[in-house]
Amino acid sequence: MSSYDSYTVRFRLIEAAKNLRQIYSSDPTQLYTHLQSCLEYEKKLLDHPVKQQVNVVTTSNNNTEISQTLLNLLENIQECENTNHTFKREYENFNTVSDDFNKRSIYFDECERQKPEQHAQIAVARRQQNEHLMVLINRINTFRLSLFEKYKNSVDEAEKILDMVKTNYLYEWMKQQKCDAIKYLGAQTDCNPLDIIQSWYEKLAEIFWKTYEGVKSMKNYQMHFNANDQGILDSLGHLEQRSLRLLQNLIVTS
Repeated sequence: MSSYDSYTVRFRLIEAAKNLRQIYSSDPTQLYTHLQSCLEYEKKLLDHPVKQQVNVVTTSNNNTEISQTLLNLLENIQECENTNHTFKREYENFNTVSDDFNKRSIYFDECERQKPEQHAQIAVARRQQNEHLMVLINRINTFRLSLFEKYKNSVDEAEKILDMVKTNYLYEWMKQQKCDAIKYLGAQTDCNPLDIIQSWYEKLAEIFWKTYEGVKSMKNYQMHFNANDQGILDSLGHLEQRSLRLLQNLIVTS
């Protein structure tokens, strides 16, 4: 994975670019001076490293469990994406059948006016058409409910992991750095805890972003399918915004 493919890196770069434009657009030379100072400071740290033992535990069973849970959630999200493609085809098929339904209804109305004696046969044809349409509607509703629950359950679990990682790992790591940030930058460890935390954040960001995109597409389908069902649109909209809010929170703390 390239650095641009990294979800957290990509979103941080976008936000950084916005902030840099706002702060330094009036005087770009200030940005050059600031970057030069940062590079000189970093060079000093690299030239004079101080070894220090890092106390953040990074090889516990709990870490393995978190990593495995995130992999499982990513698999669930991939299944949701595949289901969402099928869901889209179901909507497209419904729209085609619905258009044909409207045309046939007009045809039936015309036949009843011209041939009243065929009312019974036309009524049977109308009933069969309505039954076929209801089968499609019920199938779409089942698809939608199942897909929504999968997305929601994945976000619920991912949010719990995000809170755990922030509280038990990231904040603890940050508190440790406050004691002596320079020493940590020169620390020599076999396994950098920050790398593990970053890998978790990347997976969480992917889960939240793909959920946001998937639910957004579901909402668009629903608006065309049944715009009067405001409860469904509200539920989809809530999950969409929740996923985006969690992603934003993750980026801020990463």
